Amino acid sequence: LSGAPLELTLCGDKLTLTTEGGDTMALSEEKPADLVGTRWTVTTLLSGQTATTVPADLPKERTPYLTFSEDGAVQGHSGCNSFRGKATVEDGTITFGPVAGTRRMCPEQEMAVERAVLAALKGSTTYTIKGSTLTVTAEGGKGIGATAASPGAGNSSQHG
Repeated sequence: LSGAPLELTLCGDKLTLTTEGGDTMALSEEKPADLVGTRWTVTTLLSGQTATTVPADLPKERTPYLTFSEDGAVQGHSGCNSFRGKATVEDGTITFGPVAGTRRMCPEQEMAVERAVLAALKGSTTYTIKGSTLTVTAEGGKGIGATAASPGAGNSSQHG
């Protein structure tokens, strides 16, 4: 799409750009994922102004994730152990109640991820969803960044 004139067509929520030669490019806005019912895979650990990627070499079954349900519960995996707790969602905030989990010991890298994930799920937090990315930030700047699983991709519950 060089400097040549473009034809612009808006149909619903899709904008299509067409060149004189007939090449087209369609643009549409990504709808934000739903907080409730989505499996959120934790990809980033936040601490103040520092963001750290969850280690790529964690065993697949240890990848942290969380899912919020209609009944006000949150459950998931924190890097080493499974957890479940209460989460009250309203107006850009999530208030987490006490989180209960299994008490398995894991290698230090997995335990470090777990400590960071659980630190973000304490008390009153703020959250935003932009497209398929969820950010949860607790007081003191501890937080997580998570990505919505693609529809139909591993939405089954894991226990461990």
